[in-house]
Amino acid sequence: MKTLSLLIAIPALVSAAKCNADNCARALTGTVDGPARASSRINTDCSSFQLTTVYPAATTITTTSGSVFTTIVPDTAGLTIAPSYLPSYANAACTPSGIASARFASACSCAGVSAATTTAATPTATVVVPVFTCNNPLNANTGANIGTNTCSRGASDACTYYCDQDISGGGVCVQNAGCGPSCSSDSDCGSGNVCVTNTFCGYSNCVSASACGGQRRRGLQKKSADLTNNIPPSS
Repeated sequence: MKTLSLLIAIPALVSAAKCNADNCARALTGTVDGPARASSRINTDCSSFQLTTVYPAATTITTTSGSVFTTIVPDTAGLTIAPSYLPSYANAACTPSGIASARFASACSCAGVSAATTTAATPTATVVVPVFTCNNPLNANTGANIGTNTCSRGASDACTYYCDQDISGGGVCVQNAGCGPSCSSDSDCGSGNVCVTNTFCGYSNCVSASACGGQRRRGLQKKSADLTNNIPPSS
């Protein structure tokens, strides 16, 4: 039984050794400045210092605005931020400086505030795509504006787009992708495609809207026209 008592006592001694009433602990829990000050240090300073925050990777949304391609990503996206700031009283009392953070964390744990991890809300990254403008809509019947029915965004772009007429009569910027399947609405064309009408194909047809990075955008027509279309295929 004596041996058993000794074995039981050892963990108690080790546990007691972790919470020393040293200067670091006294700076945190001492009441020389009043109980309210000690309570504030434990509840505020320790709670902040003992909390690690995990920021998930950002989700992405796309918006159309202005004339410049821009991607805005929150600074904290994908980061894990651990506490590092020590209150001035802890810097002074939890010496030496090389282990001050560890000593303060231990004092906080002994005061009842353990280390914890929280996950922040998922941040949002915003991709800003410049506004398309349909210029000189092409009239397929008369041949007006051949070669000038372009789309501009006010910024350099690796893709070439043309101003077509969508099925509702509005302007739409698409890539010249030849004659696709016939259609009477966008829903006939499936995901990633748009239905354009009055084309050189002679019928309303589906055109890929996902080519060149999926940057198809409804455009604003600067010039009215009955019919618009892609530049005709080269001979």
